[in-house]
Amino acid sequence: MAQDNILAVIDIGSAETKVLIVDLEPQLQVIGAFCAKTEGMRKGEIVNLGALKESVHSAIRQAEKMAGAARRVRGACLAVSGALVGGFSVTGLTSVKSGCVRAEDKEAARDDAFSACIHRVPENRHIVQHLLRRYLLDRREREEPLGLSGKELTYDLWVIDADDTYLTELYQIPNRYGMAVRGLFPASLASAEAIRTFAQIMDDNRLVIDIGAGTSDFVLFRDGAVVCTGVIPVGGEHITNDMSLGLQISKEDAERLKIKYGNAYAREGDNVFAEIDLDSFDGELKGFSKHVSRYKMELITEVRLRELFTLISKKINVESAFSGTVFLTGGTAQMEGIGKLASSIFGNAEVRIGEPSLSFARAYAEPKYSTVVGLAKLYRDSQAKSAERDVKVGWFRRLFREIF
Repeated sequence: MAQDNILAVIDIGSAETKVLIVDLEPQLQVIGAFCAKTEGMRKGEIVNLGALKESVHSAIRQAEKMAGAARRVRGACLAVSGALVGGFSVTGLTSVKSGCVRAEDKEAARDDAFSACIHRVPENRHIVQHLLRRYLLDRREREEPLGLSGKELTYDLWVIDADDTYLTELYQIPNRYGMAVRGLFPASLASAEAIRTFAQIMDDNRLVIDIGAGTSDFVLFRDGAVVCTGVIPVGGEHITNDMSLGLQISKEDAERLKIKYGNAYAREGDNVFAEIDLDSFDGELKGFSKHVSRYKMELITEVRLRELFTLISKKINVESAFSGTVFLTGGTAQMEGIGKLASSIFGNAEVRIGEPSLSFARAYAEPKYSTVVGLAKLYRDSQAKSAERDVKVGWFRRLFREIF
């Protein structure tokens, strides 16, 4: 097993760190995995780098042990998320001198967009990824403008950037373990990639929301192309904290109640759902009652998730109904009633729970693994594209030598 083909794929979440050890050749396969509690990160931000390193390194060691690697894995691929990750759009323009779009016109429009992008990014931020949203030829959208007649070509670009300090600290985690960071991808794109096979069958106009513990990442697709991405600093941890305060119980009890009885859509008036006995829970109640109202618990949960979905709807400029399918993934996506709530926010749009649907990761077909599974696929695809470019360049150089 060639060591260069082995990669650690790492998703560092606020609550859990998920590590996959994958073999890239001859085809992508998972040979080791581990999921562990994350220390040193709160609500998507690094608060104790030392503790974070220790917890992530421990997860990597366990995944390596499962993989049975003869020596440590030397390369890593990471997901970027959190409040310090942003996104914006830029456009590049060029005049079509010949009246018919040629390859050099597309290149000129792209270069103009990249130039505008570089000037717009502040010194303390770094570009993580840029994605073509669409071409406009004389202000009309074109999937492929090459060969078409027109006067002005626009290259519409979506750029994802992140804070330099955050990226430096993130890089340090695998570096201090002896790993070089080979890939870095936004968590939103990774999650969307993990469920893409299923999602594309449903709708090319789709919104994918990955609800994590500390943050929620989203990406909007239109006609299969990325329109925008974003991160909302609201997640499962916020629901737990709200329940702890609102019900006057410990965070430990609140978390267990959320997992066992959680419902995103409050139901009132049914005595079956009136109370929950906490005798079986270890934590101590702050009050005298050993019962809490399930309706109150559901209402607290609904208010927080309603806030999340409303914030996302404003980010993607949904005024009435969303013309597509909404896919929810991540650990919190499995909560009962969450699809009904999301549908009500997005204008009665169809809402589905998305889970990894890639053949190499059948053992990890749960929503909470979407980001880490998608990361592996994104990295493998990027390597394949790079190899294809190298082949084309090599062929051109050989042809050049033969001619001259």
